[in-house]
Amino acid sequence: MRIPSPQAPRPATRRRTATLCWAVALLGAAPATGRSADPPASSAAPVFIDVRTPEEYAAGHIDGALLLPYQTIGKTIAAAVPDKTTPLVLYCTVGGRSGIALKTLKKLGYRNASNGGGYDDLKKRFSSQRKDP
Repeated sequence: MRIPSPQAPRPATRRRTATLCWAVALLGAAPATGRSADPPASSAAPVFIDVRTPEEYAAGHIDGALLLPYQTIGKTIAAAVPDKTTPLVLYCTVGGRSGIALKTLKKLGYRNASNGGGYDDLKKRFSSQRKDP
């Protein structure tokens, strides 16, 4: 009876393992898609996107913000912001809907987007930064 000897891994297996390790390392280094404290760092001014309802938007919104409700943002974002490198700050009432919208945009290839959180907090944060001395 012949006992099989242990075989060294085949080169293809080593390549697959190395590729898998590289992919896992890349995923671990990816930025989080959750709520961020500040808008994305970029030389361009961010585009603010309100993902609330038209009624909420009418009651108050960030100056210049686009209204793209989170349920339809996947269908409307390309017409509103065709450049996928544009810095985007999404917001809603507390950050939940903007988090959902952020995931949608990430799937569509928008890599410079962030969840600004809630409207009131975002308004306070940016109004305090804009005050003149």
